[in-house]
Amino acid sequence: MIIYGTKSTKGKLIDANCQCPFCGQENSLAVLPYQKSFHIYWIPIIPTGKELFVVCKACGHDVPDHYIGGITPEIKKQAKTPLTTFIGLFIILALAAFVFYASTTSESSSKNDAVTILTNPKVGDVLEMKINNNQYTLCKVTSISNDSIYLQFSKNATDKKKYLKDLKKSFSNEASSPDMIDGYTRPELFGLINKGVIIGGDSR
Repeated sequence: MIIYGTKSTKGKLIDANCQCPFCGQENSLAVLPYQKSFHIYWIPIIPTGKELFVVCKACGHDVPDHYIGGITPEIKKQAKTPLTTFIGLFIILALAAFVFYASTTSESSSKNDAVTILTNPKVGDVLEMKINNNQYTLCKVTSISNDSIYLQFSKNATDKKKYLKDLKKSFSNEASSPDMIDGYTRPELFGLINKGVIIGGDSR
């Protein structure tokens, strides 16, 4: 169950330097801000508003604001929104940044794997490919000549990159077929890496 709602947090007192009508104490009135914020599991996400009350620091009474001449714009400026009300938002942004960084790092690592394979290819090396309509498939090195690398393509594809691991298991048992083998020069294959078609690989 997700617990969410709004909460109010006391801010710092803002001295109004006026006499309390209840206890008569000089310079005892102050403005007490309450910052409202939306929270999830009591972690403030974003501020939603602010309420200002006049109180006496000496006797603790709530005092009508006309005793200090009203809540002026100057007082409102002093009632700043505390940064703690953005804690949840900071956490969300930090998590989003981490996920983006992890994803980018993973993609870069996978691309490096493909570069390593094609720099020194061996029969049996497997390459991961992103093809049309966001489909993913595999191909493996079947033979190598001086200027060409011959690849056998899998008969199967998946719409999720994470399922390529399962596809590799079935791909190892696929029978070789001349119709599924194509030859490429090394520059052509490196070009496919730069275009994001070849996205990773596993060396034999």
